[in-house]
Amino acid sequence: MSNLKLFTIGTFDLFHFGHLKFLQNCNIIGDTIILALSTDEHVLNISGHKTILTYEERYKTIRQTGLVNYVHQITDNNKYEPLISSIQPDIIMVGNNWTESQLYDRLQISKQWIDLEKIMLLFNSNDPYINTTSIRNRITR
Repeated sequence: MSNLKLFTIGTFDLFHFGHLKFLQNCNIIGDTIILALSTDEHVLNISGHKTILTYEERYKTIRQTGLVNYVHQITDNNKYEPLISSIQPDIIMVGNNWTESQLYDRLQISKQWIDLEKIMLLFNSNDPYINTTSIRNRITR
């Protein structure tokens, strides 16, 4: 029996149906789901906006779903290559709102390294009508 390890990354602010479907899809594909969850400070530094929910609130929500086996806290000091190497995932999956080049840039890894590590990249199809940005916009209207 194989144990496919799937690594994913995200903020999961204002947890919604799209997040739930994404994590369910991760579970369809992988056996062990490892999430790198961004801290509030990290989100502010990479996106320029504050999260609505705190890291602790987002962490508790995700853990409550039962769809993630392990959660790693991502700060500005994290280097993804050593983290990913220590996890040794078979798959890295992100939403299709990421491009492949954004994935390499944001995780500070290269295609050559991914190929060398024999990691499969998957881009999950997201519902374009349900995402955190559209919810934020509806709230602030």
